[in-house]
Amino acid sequence: MGGTARFEAEQFAGDWVVDASIGDFAPVQPRYTADDTDNQIVESDRACHDCAPTTFRIEKPGVLRHVDGGETLVVMWVDDGFRTAALGTASGSRGAILDRKPGGSPDRTAAATDILEFYGWDIS
Repeated sequence: MGGTARFEAEQFAGDWVVDASIGDFAPVQPRYTADDTDNQIVESDRACHDCAPTTFRIEKPGVLRHVDGGETLVVMWVDDGFRTAALGTASGSRGAILDRKPGGSPDRTAAATDILEFYGWDIS
């Protein structure tokens, strides 16, 4: 599974909604915050005020390694406008299609679904 070369932490940062998920995808309402000084991105859940954020080191574009040894998160695809993304763990335990707005765009959702299927995810 490869990370998208299009990935840029600053553009990926911000609030997302989960349009579709595979496995137990958390966070429910993801927010990503870029930390350029340490080449990191922090994942938090806007729906869970008691949940601790997760910090990832950006190893290469789209490949986010958990700094505490947890699972690696891979952003496999993001559209040109950073409005829709397909991502999942390297182990395949969880994956999702994220969008900036609930419902997203059918065309972008279809493209993200195709990417997940290409990488072998069971999207049924």
